[in-house]
Amino acid sequence: MAQTKIVTLFLPIYLVAQDLDLDGVDDEVDECPNSSFSDIVEKNGCKSETLNREWSVNLLYGNSYFENTLSHFFQSDFKYKSVSTGIIFYKETINYLFSYEINTHNFLISTSAETNFKSEYSISSDVNYIYSDSLVIFFGYIYSSFEKSKLEYFTSKSHTFYNGISKSFGQSSFSASYSNSSPFEKDTQNLEFIATSYSLQISDWSFSISASKNIIDNSAFFYSSSIGFQY
Repeated sequence: MAQTKIVTLFLPIYLVAQDLDLDGVDDEVDECPNSSFSDIVEKNGCKSETLNREWSVNLLYGNSYFENTLSHFFQSDFKYKSVSTGIIFYKETINYLFSYEINTHNFLISTSAETNFKSEYSISSDVNYIYSDSLVIFFGYIYSSFEKSKLEYFTSKSHTFYNGISKSFGQSSFSASYSNSSPFEKDTQNLEFIATSYSLQISDWSFSISASKNIIDNSAFFYSSSIGFQY
């Protein structure tokens, strides 16, 4: 890294130990001397086994706010290599999740489905272009079908296109996105939303908050937050 080379050039006498990848582990004992700056590493300088191992378990608790209504959910996911499955407990229903992802070159491509095995389900596909260690550009598509909602902004069937950008700063990240949802019902107006989110990763814990707004008539506003733990 350019900054490290400058320090080494001008202060060679004062550097008792070097850490060229800036992961906090001296190069003399660093078994992975080229770790990414954003990686969480163990004492040997290599990326945390929790992030490297083939399987993981995620627990998530969150809440959302819409039209003066506050709702809660609990989610549990199990991931093995590129396949993950999970379950979400809502107040009145239980939904099941399935997803598969492919990581190739600078792209992370995933396909997922969510259903309650009754009348509601959604299918989505997402593409993430990893431009750099801290910058990701993403876009995707969602097809959803569910019972007619009591909320005026939702219809029974729709397809949604979205795109956005995510920027990380150390252990935290910020994202902004735009989405356009087209209902299948005739004479029904499209919905356009802008959304922002912030997340923070501290060891095995994660925290996130997000908000979105209908930009067509400034009517609908969504808010959600969550706390998660990865094992």
